Amino acid sequence: MRSSRSTTTVGALAMALAASVGRAFTPTYTPAPPRPDIPDSRPLSSADAQKLLEWDWLYQADGKATVRRSLAEVGWARELAARLAARPGGLSFGAELAELAELEKKLSAMDADSAGAEARRLYFSVRQVKRRITFSNPLLDFRRFLVIERPYPTGQVHQAEARLGTCAGKTVGRMVVVEGFDLTGAVRDLMPGRQGVHWRADLSPDARRIVFAFKPLEERSYHLYEMNIDGTGLRQLTNHPKYDDIDPIYLPDGHLMFCTTRGNTYVRCLPRAIVHVLARCDADGRNIYIISRNSEDDWLPALLNDGRVVYTRWEYTERPLWKLQKLWTVNPDGTDVAHYWGNATSQPEVLAEAMPIPGSTRIMFTGSDHHHWWQGSIGIVDAGAGRDGYEGIFVVTADAGPLGGRRMPRAAGDYHTAGKFWAYRNPIPLGPEDFLASATDGDPLRSFANTHSWLYLMDIHGNRELIYFSGKQNVLHPLPIRPHTMPPAIPDAVAWPKAGERPQPGVFYSPDVLEGVPEVPRDRVRYVRVIQQVHRTYTTVAKTFGAFQGPGTSATQADAVKRILGTVPVEADGSVYFQAPPGKALYFQILDEHQRCLQIMRSFTGVMPGEKRSCLGCHQQEFASPPIEVRPSLALRRGPVAISPPPWGTDQTVGYERFAQPVLDKYCGRCHEGQGKARAKLDLTLRFAGQREAGFPPEVCMKEPYFTLLGKAASAHGLPADSPVPGSGIAGCMYVEYQGRSGGQAALGPLKPMTMLSYTSPLIERAISGTHHGVKITGTDLLRLIAWVDCNCVYRGLEEIRKLPAPLCRDAPSIDRLQPVTDPPVPGAAGPGRVPKPPPPSAREQGR
Repeated sequence: MRSSRSTTTVGALAMALAASVGRAFTPTYTPAPPRPDIPDSRPLSSADAQKLLEWDWLYQADGKATVRRSLAEVGWARELAARLAARPGGLSFGAELAELAELEKKLSAMDADSAGAEARRLYFSVRQVKRRITFSNPLLDFRRFLVIERPYPTGQVHQAEARLGTCAGKTVGRMVVVEGFDLTGAVRDLMPGRQGVHWRADLSPDARRIVFAFKPLEERSYHLYEMNIDGTGLRQLTNHPKYDDIDPIYLPDGHLMFCTTRGNTYVRCLPRAIVHVLARCDADGRNIYIISRNSEDDWLPALLNDGRVVYTRWEYTERPLWKLQKLWTVNPDGTDVAHYWGNATSQPEVLAEAMPIPGSTRIMFTGSDHHHWWQGSIGIVDAGAGRDGYEGIFVVTADAGPLGGRRMPRAAGDYHTAGKFWAYRNPIPLGPEDFLASATDGDPLRSFANTHSWLYLMDIHGNRELIYFSGKQNVLHPLPIRPHTMPPAIPDAVAWPKAGERPQPGVFYSPDVLEGVPEVPRDRVRYVRVIQQVHRTYTTVAKTFGAFQGPGTSATQADAVKRILGTVPVEADGSVYFQAPPGKALYFQILDEHQRCLQIMRSFTGVMPGEKRSCLGCHQQEFASPPIEVRPSLALRRGPVAISPPPWGTDQTVGYERFAQPVLDKYCGRCHEGQGKARAKLDLTLRFAGQREAGFPPEVCMKEPYFTLLGKAASAHGLPADSPVPGSGIAGCMYVEYQGRSGGQAALGPLKPMTMLSYTSPLIERAISGTHHGVKITGTDLLRLIAWVDCNCVYRGLEEIRKLPAPLCRDAPSIDRLQPVTDPPVPGAAGPGRVPKPPPPSAREQGR
């Protein structure tokens, strides 16, 4: 995980994993030829524009304008003309086709490998004709477009950091409106004299206003702004000095949706990075509501044709941390969150910048790797053809980025490479085959200083024409300026609380939690356990134990702090119907009569205030939501029940030294601790483990016998020899990070029931059966031990984390102490983006 700001010491395990998770696909890097001496001032003269076009055409031909390449371009130009002529109201390209035929005749008389002056002249002539054909496309029904010129945030390639205002530093860019596509049009700076950097903008339906994010030079955060498309009427919508607000979009009902760090949550596996989650506000920036339950990042919302919002959601609930940054949908009010594509798919690791393709149900996106936000390749998702694996996904730019290295079908079988572009980003589909995109001609992993992104009009066949460049900056986030029709507004289904009111609970309903899971005998199913993933509202900045987290919560993965909210009964027909607290990340487990886990949900869900949520069985990844009334059941006739809290209540979170060690002391200590004769075989004495990383104090490290119960040390998996490799011990935990690396695709989907955690745990089996020297654990002691195993053997809860020392360095984006920061804004807070006075930490953490 790269950072030019990091001053922390990362342990050997961190470095081993960073190497194993690094770049998965590296295209051949070809430096761009020397650029022509083009002035930065605009508009360009026709001569300078021609120089730039010829430089770009040469780059597309790998610097060699051979006769062979020219003849290929003639063929591609004819195919393009035929495609455009076949559209309704077909165009005629008689003159262009005649010119191509004449040029082809001259080229055919030459040596195919010739690349002299005459071959170059003919190549440029072919490209000039092809460019005329390209810009005859009727989908180019706009003459102006907006782009953002900005430098990359140097060194910040991790997706969670690249979008933070603190990582933009003192960089300066601009947002401009460009006239025309021939490189000679006027360019208007929309914010002259305002120094800072911009992020993606959205256009109002009447094409008169834009809403966007901007970080002023001397501030640390992005804020939301709105202005007229001519640069007048600038107004600031949000203004908090610490929080980032980015990615705003207009909603059909007049609200705005955006991504914000106001959730006060830090990335579990990157402790210095604060999380962006989805939020909604009024058109003037007031009444900000966080509508996401995510404890990791949400990115880049976009409206679909049916009024839903598609966005990228990062999660790793009992699954590998870097694989699942895929596409989800949500209603504009935060209800009905649903999987759209890829939540059990290993590659590509990140699907971002999703945009609906006009006249289609498909979506265009940028695919990238977990650690490389600026690396990318353009792809298309057709959810109607499949939701996971390599069904329903197609690669467009097969010459670059992580998609190019995967075995997946191409969007067009005749795609041809046009230049050694290292990455593509920011696709704006114009139709089923044509789109705008930024293409990068350098290698951002080697040096950001040598990369340049330009704006192209492209198609899925590989044709492209340059339409904008910036002499010093990268050209990103294009936006055609033309009126568009908003999709229908989805009615608001949230019981929005007023300021100071307690929000109403939501409800979950499933007509049969075992639908599609025939392996589980129905007579064994008794309960559904409800577990909350507690948001990481604190940071130590530095990682502590192992590779994953700061502070370390578990040795199995970058796990969340977990709170068991309780259980609900499963009726004889498999149905459940229960109330749930809103605004929390929840996941479920099916339990037997001993409350052992039979099946686990490896994703999270949640409800908005008053939301009614339904799903089709706990095996589902899609979270399909049929109307509750469609499937009458025993639970539905009974009505929603409250969650029955565990015997220890819901104030506690799960931690090894409070849940497991006291039980072991009580029942096993006589033989396995102190002077016990069995201590040589299994030492259950609580003691310092000696697994401390250099430079970290003992109090932040984990203790024995935690590691022994999880699994003995091993080096067979590419980790340092003194690192714990859980899964081989008697506790029965799942080591999801190793499974993700070794098991690939199979490690991401639903697990086979009754094969994990407490149901197969040797420790729990001995505790229940009494076969181990007659020792039988019962009552609350047994439930606590089972709960610890079923929470995948986490080591720390909030109770332990509150006792940890302050961070080892003072480089946190928003706080520099191991304490919670302020709560998200409550509904009805006065003023644009203002945050009310926070409650005391204990109340705040319990509420979160």
